Amino acid sequence: MTATTGLTLAVCSAPGGGSYEARVIAPGSHAQITRGKGSNTRYVTDILPEGDPAHALLVVEVITPAGNTSSYPPHKHDTDDLPRESLLEETYYHRLKPPQGFALQRVYTDDRSLDEAMAVEDGDVTLVPRGYHPVATVHGYDLYYLNVMAGPTRTWKFHNAPEHEWLLKKGEPYPSTSLTFTTRPSLADFTAASARASAIRPSWPLGAAGRLPPRASMKAAISLA
Repeated sequence: MTATTGLTLAVCSAPGGGSYEARVIAPGSHAQITRGKGSNTRYVTDILPEGDPAHALLVVEVITPAGNTSSYPPHKHDTDDLPRESLLEETYYHRLKPPQGFALQRVYTDDRSLDEAMAVEDGDVTLVPRGYHPVATVHGYDLYYLNVMAGPTRTWKFHNAPEHEWLLKKGEPYPSTSLTFTTRPSLADFTAASARASAIRPSWPLGAAGRLPPRASMKAAISLA
């Protein structure tokens, strides 16, 4: 294969098997779909979904408009518990428009043994070996990311973070933390809301020094030819 113009080439790979012929997946092979609503809207295009022949890889690209969230509400796929959840490792390759921007991503587990929040810039890759992995864009900068997933069973079954699953219930408020202001809010208003939220938040185990356990860095640079 020969490139006739300048390009950025992403090589998506995983341990393989079986007999699969090389093939071209042309642009437009899969329609772009809109996922989410409001400030959680993003535009998703499958490249290699589970319905297409392959041994392990799942590949998809997502465009998240400025100021929106993505991979949200937080979900995970780190447990081999089919049909409820599949075990898939994942990477995010990030590009921003304009390129000097940044986005935010958090990778964390229920017990917070892994809990890493990071600013991602144009060309960064986030590694998701396990846990939840939501993304948020900032005003003025659209985000593109290329997702690559692979695991022992080639299917995408995820588990939503239970404390955020209420967001998926259309039109239902969350009375434990919802705030309605008729005047400018004060610090006391947010303190009261925090207290109400603490009543429903799990009590995470702390380290000996009263802090969460040490966190591993999850952001890696990538060189693409």
